Parts: sequence; C-alpha cells; structure tokens
Amino acid sequence: MEQKEEGEGHIFRNLILIFFIIIFLLGFLILLIYYFKDKTCGDGTLYNECSLNQPYFCENGVLIEKAGVCSCPENFSIKEDSCFSKYMTNPRAISLNYSLNNEIKEINFIVYRGFYEYSTNIPRFIRYNENETPTKRDFKLKSINSLLQRDFLIPLVVKIQNLEKDGDTQVKIAISIVQNIPYNEADNLTSIEGAFNYKYPYEVLYDMVGICSEKSDLLVLLLKELGYGVAILYYPLEDHEAVGVKCPVKKSIEGSGYCFIETTSPENVKPFSIPEVIEISDGKTADFF
Repeated sequence: MEQKEEGEGHIFRNLILIFFIIIFLLGFLILLIYYFKDKTCGDGTLYNECSLNQPYFCENGVLIEKAGVCSCPENFSIKEDSCFSKYMTNPRAISLNYSLNNEIKEINFIVYRGFYEYSTNIPRFIRYNENETPTKRDFKLKSINSLLQRDFLIPLVVKIQNLEKDGDTQVKIAISIVQNIPYNEADNLTSIEGAFNYKYPYEVLYDMVGICSEKSDLLVLLLKELGYGVAILYYPLEDHEAVGVKCPVKKSIEGSGYCFIETTSPENVKPFSIPEVIEISDGKTADFF
C-alpha cells in the first residue's frame, strides 16, 4: 500500500515538474518574441542586417541606405552608400499628404523626370498568340510589375515603414496617401485610344493626379510591397475600379476575402453592384476593418 502511495506521489511530482518546465519554456518564448519584436525595422528586418529591399540596412529600428554593405538592385550602380540609375535625372520634390488618427501629415518624396519619361514610353499593349485571350489581369500585372518601377517606388514604401512598425498602420498610411492624390474626372479611358494611354503607378505619383484605375494600381503596388494580399475590384456596371486588401472573410466583399478600399477619395463609398475580383498578390491579412 505504501509503495503504491509512493508511486502515485512520484508521478504527481513529475507532472508538477513538467508543468513548471512548460510554463518556463512558454515564458522564455514570449520574452524572446518581444525581444526580437523590438529589435526589428518596419519591414521586419532584424537590427544590423540588410533588408530584402536593397540597399536598405536596419540600424536602430530605421531602414537606411547602405549600398556598400547591402548592394544595389540590378541596373543600379553604387554611388557612395546609395544606388544610382541613369534615369535619376531632373529630380523634383513632392509632398504626399495623408491622414492618421485625425491628424494631417505629409511625406516628402523625390521623383525623377528621367524615369517618368522612360515609363511613359513603355508600350501599353501585350502581344498574344492566336489561341490566347487577353485578360484585364494581364494588363494590371503589366502596369503594377513594370520593369524598374518597383525599384523607383521602394523608397516610398521604406518611408512608410520608417514611420510606423505596425503593419496595419502602414496600410492605413498608404491608403490615405493615394486617396489624397487628386482624382482626374476629365480623362475617359473607356475609349480604345485611352485604353493604351493610361498612366502607370509612377506616373500617377509624378503627375499627382489619376483616375480610379490608375490610382488603384498605385495603391495595389504599395500594399503588395508592404507584404499584404491585394486585388483589383472591378465593377463592370459602374465601369469603376477600387482596391481589395486581404481581410477576414466575414468582413469581406461577397465572401471574397478582400475588403473594399476606394482610391478616388477618402470617402469609402461602395458601388452597388458585385465586383469582379482580380487577384494580384497573396500576402498578410489586414485586421483593422
């Protein structure tokens, strides 16, 4: 009888020991997570490491250019600690307004006439074989993934990431920036002529004006580079485009998994019809809706 009680006591002591070991490991894991969370930049790069976006380096929580350590993207050359392109000519400073927590703020950004002219000369058409059918998504991807454009817009993404570490707050800033770029109602790109003259995202930023489809492409590019899942929401009945950002399904448009973002203005008024969801890129889910 005594042996049985001793055996049960031994098992009980082992269970208590295992319990405290689990609690210790969980506490250690939580401390580790918080330690590394505070030791990262706005894109998740750890302190004293190169970002995936060249030439940026994470120094004390801020992404800075350090081309000598982190190198440059293809087609750029190292100039001191920055990256230089032959298209970086005739620089011009622009101010991008955004609203956060009911405060109006601004980001100063440099755009280049040289790259703007290069971008405007990119052919808007796509060549297909006889048995291929063009899709709206093909043209969207061509605009958003235009050669070199990403490298010229990453500095804006980095500015947003340096403002706030929280991803959802970064999304709010990007949305507000695009919404505050003036909307051009005069342009009509439903014509055949207009369909081959629409602006690419960098051109919208340079001109500081755009129509719904052009501004939507710009926002999709920014959110994609911030790491979020994004889509174009096309409303055929209204001939209107907006942006869908990945969000909880129960809050999404028609159970699509994407929440509606109007890009023409800060007024988030949804069209009445059901949109065609043109998925552009998978990524993180925004939780602020």
